[in-house]
Amino acid sequence: MNAISAVRAAIARILAEWQRVRVADLQFSHGADMRLMLLGAIGLLLVLLIARLVAGRRPERHHIVLPALPASIAPSRGSALAFIPVAIFLVGLLFFAIALGDPRTPFVTRDVSYPGRRIAVVVDASSSMRRVFQGAQRSNAAFYTTVAAARRFVDLRVKGKYRDLMALVEFGNEAYVITPFTNDYDNILLSISLIGDPVEFELFPDSGNTAIGLAV
Repeated sequence: MNAISAVRAAIARILAEWQRVRVADLQFSHGADMRLMLLGAIGLLLVLLIARLVAGRRPERHHIVLPALPASIAPSRGSALAFIPVAIFLVGLLFFAIALGDPRTPFVTRDVSYPGRRIAVVVDASSSMRRVFQGAQRSNAAFYTTVAAARRFVDLRVKGKYRDLMALVEFGNEAYVITPFTNDYDNILLSISLIGDPVEFELFPDSGNTAIGLAV
């Protein structure tokens, strides 16, 4: 069964490759040789066909004459099988000519980029962000929720098709550019993790009143 499955997989792979091939995309290294061989084969077949027709019209003494058969005798259905070797030879000749031309398909790669936006992720680290939500623990202050939201936003933009330029700004009394505009998203995520550390938040020097104007 494994051998049969392997043969089926190979046949399916070959058929898929043939379906992807377009005649218009083929390029031949020896196209002149291929055309010359096809013309020669077609010319030879025409000569043989004409010679056969001419010879059939001039019976000679050494020809064998068969008596006429009654019209009631139906022709054999298998008589057409006699032309199968000729058809196989012609198809093989065509493929041989194509192989002689050394066909190849161009390998094209295309990099598609979607220009994004310039996005500044601004995180408020003022004293008002120390407020604890109703029923939340100390570690769930508003600042840490904001940091988690910023990380989630960056993750969503990274998974999208657009290539954004992102910057990270943290502000309190003053605004600090933690990471300038870049498309290094790993650096942005690392910076968000660093400012979201509780120790770093406690050591933030300007955690006074919110200066939204300076942050902008």
